[in-house]
Amino acid sequence: KNSIFVAQTDYNYVLKKIKARVEGGAKMILSDESISTYSETRDTLSWIYNQDTLANFDYKYHEEIYSLYGIFGQEVGKFKYQIGLRGEYAEQIPELVGSTQKYDNAYFNLFPSAHVKYVFNKISELSLSYSRRINRAESDELNPFTSYADPLNLRTGNPDLKPEYIDSYDFGYSFTKKKLIFSWSVFHRRTTDVINRIKYYYPNNTAVVTYANIDKSESTGLETVIIYKPFPWMKN
Repeated sequence: KNSIFVAQTDYNYVLKKIKARVEGGAKMILSDESISTYSETRDTLSWIYNQDTLANFDYKYHEEIYSLYGIFGQEVGKFKYQIGLRGEYAEQIPELVGSTQKYDNAYFNLFPSAHVKYVFNKISELSLSYSRRINRAESDELNPFTSYADPLNLRTGNPDLKPEYIDSYDFGYSFTKKKLIFSWSVFHRRTTDVINRIKYYYPNNTAVVTYANIDKSESTGLETVIIYKPFPWMKN
């Protein structure tokens, strides 16, 4: 079973005298998930089916996210800039029903952003931007239940997983005319606390597959887009 509730409000005000705008807003997300599994295993001697206690589990997952954001943007001569900040409080609560262990992953974060554009003329401009984002663990990755379906290769989630954080930098150029659109951009992404699937080996020849924050990643690339519309009736 899954349920989700979302409430959001936004505000926008234009300051015409200084060619600026102010934006703000708030958002709330409440989500719940419940999983109930049941299976039976047949006894090879009596041929009677018995409840499989090593495979059955009841799992509940609750998530709350509350965020506030503000943005200020302005046009100054050939420059356009925008700065923003989002504050977010989140809770991820995985619960294995019947277990005495309780998990409550609560954290608060600030996510800044900044964008600058230089407009050469009506058809071309340069842009530079920075933003910070978050990637939360999925509910199944947090599920602490250990599956013994294969006694030598166990599987379990990690309820202590932290979110991934991504810092993104972009520098680009765009050229737009009636029939031709051309753009290129250079980007760099830096991710910390990367969530990876890992495998532990034990002296008794068994192993368990789970998840952990064990790495960071960096990626840099170049992206080019060319769109040509020879006829007015053609769409992008």
